[in-house]
Amino acid sequence: MLGYTSLRNLTQSYSTGFPFDSSSYTDDGYDLIRINNIKKGVLQLDNAVKISLSDVKKSTKDIVKENDILISMSGTIGNACKVPYGINRAIINQRILKITPQNYNADVLALLINSIIGQIQLERVGTGGVQTNLSINDMLDILIPILSQETQTQIADLVKQSFVLKSESEKLLETAKRAVEIAIETNEQTAIDYINSNLEKGLK
Repeated sequence: MLGYTSLRNLTQSYSTGFPFDSSSYTDDGYDLIRINNIKKGVLQLDNAVKISLSDVKKSTKDIVKENDILISMSGTIGNACKVPYGINRAIINQRILKITPQNYNADVLALLINSIIGQIQLERVGTGGVQTNLSINDMLDILIPILSQETQTQIADLVKQSFVLKSESEKLLETAKRAVEIAIETNEQTAIDYINSNLEKGLK
């Protein structure tokens, strides 16, 4: 390790979301990223509400792009995730810090913020009673370990592998659930054939 630097020094630009009203919600448009969409290391948009392009134009600086890092500023504070590839039409709601990192791997940076290193610092600066809040400056001033590019690359590869394995395990679980249904609806041999067919596809 080569010492520490502030998150601010690793940030090219940042924004903190816009207070979109629930009356803006629509059936089609941009995904609105709210705090409950940010999990530890994962952005979950399956149940995200949407807002129209006309509302998005109120705060275009809050539109996310690949490799941005999102951090919750209220409630369950400090949850961080990287915006993955393929998220093209999404924007952050209020109380979310969006940073575009510089000179640091985004996967590793999100991991460090979620680790005990980042969480202890964020808990220390959090304010409030019933609901904890974080200020922008306090968040940007947390210290991040400076790791060599080689170490960052190795850690990032492990992060990416973990997502692949998670995706594969979820597919296997869905296959197992469907096989049970097939066994009930038809017979066990058909269910076994279904399982084997899916496993063969997964190996190709």
